[in-house]
Amino acid sequence: MRQRCQVAVRGLGWSMNVALPATAAQYFGSMVQSYDSLIARAVPRYGEMTDRLVEYLACGPGRESILELGCGTGNLSMRLVAAFPDAAITFVDAAPDTDRE
Repeated sequence: MRQRCQVAVRGLGWSMNVALPATAAQYFGSMVQSYDSLIARAVPRYGEMTDRLVEYLACGPGRESILELGCGTGNLSMRLVAAFPDAAITFVDAAPDTDRE
């Protein structure tokens, strides 16, 4: 279900009606096909950031159990599984279809 929303742009003197998903899960679920490309463009050095995260986890305690919240399309998830094959890893995402792509 999409809800109509009035969006006004301050200083430009115009507004528009847009259809927005009713929940965050629906919003992110609707962008599964383009999410990876979007995140790579929107977050500078995204790949380097996730590299550092995996390196950090490898050096610290608690590698036996990992919880990834907001796993999305699974890019980081696959890296975690490869880096920590013996860990119990739990993946959670509010958009039920994102982890199946």
